[in-house]
Amino acid sequence: MRRVRRTWYGWTQSFTLLEVVVAIAIFFTAIFAVLQLVSQNMSLARALQRKRPDLGTLAGRSLMDTNWSLGGREAPMDSDFESNPGGSAGSLFRRSRWERNALLIAPNISQTNGLYRVDLWLTEDLANHQVPSQMSILIYRPLGLEVPP
Repeated sequence: MRRVRRTWYGWTQSFTLLEVVVAIAIFFTAIFAVLQLVSQNMSLARALQRKRPDLGTLAGRSLMDTNWSLGGREAPMDSDFESNPGGSAGSLFRRSRWERNALLIAPNISQTNGLYRVDLWLTEDLANHQVPSQMSILIYRPLGLEVPP
């Protein structure tokens, strides 16, 4: 309900304080409902996205692993990858495989003090074609690869 009141510059119409408070409450209730709906939809979309493996994560796993074989490309035991040994149809990364190859930089460990080059290969089957990725890292392990860092 608008009130007409007289001020020093003339007659004006205005809303009461109660009307303004109710209008602001309705406005903020609607805004927060829309924001909550958007937040729920974003989290649902994020949950539905297909998870893809990361070479950086595989490099970290390789740094911590002590089950190595030198001088040959190997597919380590990993239950997160369907195509690796230990993987299954319910694995986190389906239709994916990773391999690694560790090489001593010098002919023997006494000449490098334990510096190794590790090559990582990741192969994903996306839309019925293979997508390869490759990364190389250096690992320093003075006592050899079989000893934890």
